Amino acid sequence: MPYPGPADPADRAERLLAWFLEVCPCHRDREWHTSTARVAAAFGVHCGPAGATPGQSFTADVYLVFFLALDDAPAPEKAAFATALRGGSMPPGSAPAAAHRALMDDLDARCLPTARLCAEISDLAAAMAREGEADPAAMTWDEFHALRRATIGTGPFVTLWRLLRGLPVPDPSAGPEPAVADAVEASYLANDLASLDRDRTAHPDDAPVTSNHVLFHAHRAGHDGLRTAVEAALTRYALLVARVGRAEGELGHLLRDMVEGSVDAHRHLAGTRYPGAAARMDRLRRVGHDREAGA
Repeated sequence: MPYPGPADPADRAERLLAWFLEVCPCHRDREWHTSTARVAAAFGVHCGPAGATPGQSFTADVYLVFFLALDDAPAPEKAAFATALRGGSMPPGSAPAAAHRALMDDLDARCLPTARLCAEISDLAAAMAREGEADPAAMTWDEFHALRRATIGTGPFVTLWRLLRGLPVPDPSAGPEPAVADAVEASYLANDLASLDRDRTAHPDDAPVTSNHVLFHAHRAGHDGLRTAVEAALTRYALLVARVGRAEGELGHLLRDMVEGSVDAHRHLAGTRYPGAAARMDRLRRVGHDREAGA
């Protein structure tokens, strides 16, 4: 059910919700499906590249629904889904499994080569399944970065848009290009700054967690650790977006749209999913600043 044309987040969310309720076999209530569709539509509207067609936008939103449903799934369902991607049976009544099947059917109908996307989605699912078992207090910075880079879900989203827009896609065995790696890291820093208040509510002692860079850093920073971690994340983000701002070609345009859009999507959802996000998003360096300055 492609979108009939450009739509604002609210209209897009309604259309996406209608599709989601039709294909999803899970027993979660309508409120959960509505929230998932609303968040997916917000990121879809803001992060999609300029010139995307309604059909491309719908396919990208299906991926976002899949990602959000998997992120929200109970740990056993995540593990079962990750196992299924490596040759097992899909968990019954699974929202992420249904969205994943719809996504792959769509891409197969387009005759697109999905080997790298499938590998990245498999890595995403495995990382999400592993995340709940990891001990953040015992993780090194490199281990945290590798896990968070996978669980943010941006890598597959970039690959999906490359496929939809006809851009070259690396071999499945190749690592991410430097500009893509920078955009992925920037996306998780923006997300972790935006979700900081929510995550602190869930972890009131500011304990280290595998899902938030700022809290992971703050636990190691000692006195005044939270402020130090926030400032460090802002500084690192500024460096990353300066490099993304200099990325060349169509891939560079795609990455800039995605990085900028992520900030706008978090701001759009500040009143609901990300309380307190607006003030921190205002402090993030924008990619456009570097482009306008010729950096």
